[in-house]
Amino acid sequence: MNDVLLSGSERPSYGQLVMWTVEDHYTAVSTQVEATLPSPTDRVPRGRKLAQDRTPVTLQLLNSEREYLDDLAAGVAQRYEDARVTRTDVAIAALTVALQVRTGSAL
Repeated sequence: MNDVLLSGSERPSYGQLVMWTVEDHYTAVSTQVEATLPSPTDRVPRGRKLAQDRTPVTLQLLNSEREYLDDLAAGVAQRYEDARVTRTDVAIAALTVALQVRTGSAL
């Protein structure tokens, strides 16, 4: 993500990148959120998961931007019998769509 989306002299924050992607590709982000929702019949292990190399990302959003993400999440949740959809789900979907748009490929 850093090499593809956040390279160059001017770098947006992760929050800006998420918001711009949602604004420019709302339907694609919504579709991506839907595609990653777990099936209600999926089994979830209770054991510990192996640690993975990750960098925590904190989105800095305005209140109006939070409401916009919440509206998208609520819309997806309603279409899927009130599934739990979080801002994090929307942010991950938006970043995935941003990478797909920039690279021209599906992830």
